[in-house]
Amino acid sequence: MSEIDELKKLMETLFNDMDKQFGGINEEFKKVNSRLDEVEKKLNKENGEISERLKRISANLEGNSKG
Repeated sequence: MSEIDELKKLMETLFNDMDKQFGGINEEFKKVNSRLDEVEKKLNKENGEISERLKRISANLEGNSKG
C-alpha cells in the first residue's frame, strides 16, 4: 500500500468517525429544537390567554369608571 493510499484510508476512517459523532450530536439538536418548539407553542398559547384576560379586565375597568 502506498503512502497516498494509507493517507486516503486514514482520511476515510477519520471522516466516518466524525460523521458518526456529529450524526449523534445532530440528533440531540433535533430533539432539543423539537422541545423548544413545544415550549414556544405553549408560551404563545398562554400569552394569548393572558392577553384576552387583560382585555376583559381593561373593558371591565372602563365600564366601571364610566358607570
